Amino acid sequence: MQVGVETVGNIATNTYELSFYNPNNRILSGKLKFGLLDGVSVIDYALDIKGKYRYSSIVPKAKATEAYENTIRQKIDPALLEKTVGNNFKVHLYPIPKKGYKKIKIITQELLKSKKNNFIYQIPFSTAKRLKKLSVSIKVANLDKKPAVNKAIRGIKVDKSSTGFYINFEKTNYRLDQPFYVNIPVENKDKIYIQKGESANYFLVQTKLKQKIKNRKLPTKIAILWNNSFSNKDRDFKKEMEFLKEYTKKIKSIGIVEFFTFSNKKAKQEKYRFCPNNTSDYDKKASMCFIQYNSKNFYL
Repeated sequence: MQVGVETVGNIATNTYELSFYNPNNRILSGKLKFGLLDGVSVIDYALDIKGKYRYSSIVPKAKATEAYENTIRQKIDPALLEKTVGNNFKVHLYPIPKKGYKKIKIITQELLKSKKNNFIYQIPFSTAKRLKKLSVSIKVANLDKKPAVNKAIRGIKVDKSSTGFYINFEKTNYRLDQPFYVNIPVENKDKIYIQKGESANYFLVQTKLKQKIKNRKLPTKIAILWNNSFSNKDRDFKKEMEFLKEYTKKIKSIGIVEFFTFSNKKAKQEKYRFCPNNTSDYDKKASMCFIQYNSKNFYL
């Protein structure tokens, strides 16, 4: 497996090159299931055909399955990447030649999360079995402060380049059984990145905005929307009433509480005048609030 990572500001682009070996004397098909971290998206997928990568296109699931099966019948190398549940994916490969390899490339992109003035990059996988070869290359562009790596993999060096920093390492017969992190310092200055494309140039401006914290104006009335569908009859009324009391205690300016009940019918509206310092009055009004759940009566 080869992993290539490029970070620009808080954007990381990951390229995974995977080789599948068939040790048998007959052609095999292959499947690979993998999951990605929340916020990571697949942006490209490619299959190695005679030493050159052929990139894919995005189509509806039914059309992709049909195209995959038709391609197999035509004896042309197909490869299908399918999104399943959540952020999980499944790769279909055929044919994997006897005593030979099949290579694919998966490219993902993500926005890095920040923690304690660092952007955190994590290789989003671990391996239960040993990899015959693991090669990782990480490039951090346009950075003055040196990134730091955790101790999941020993002997890793962070080197300076003319465009930033880079981390290269290669392991054989290796099992990555711990999360691997890179802490990328957040620099408090404006950054401009330019990328040249085939038909156009692209730029990214990163600047830190000054935050102004303002106290929110307290409301003079609140509205409570209450779902009185029959499926909602077992909710914990005690905790909900405790929450409402604590919330209204903090709002000294409140005068009116509007109470709406709704289900598949039009909402019913009731209004109450409320003094937050008189919680006994609130308890009294709350206990008198009559709710009907699909012709079955319940009291708060």
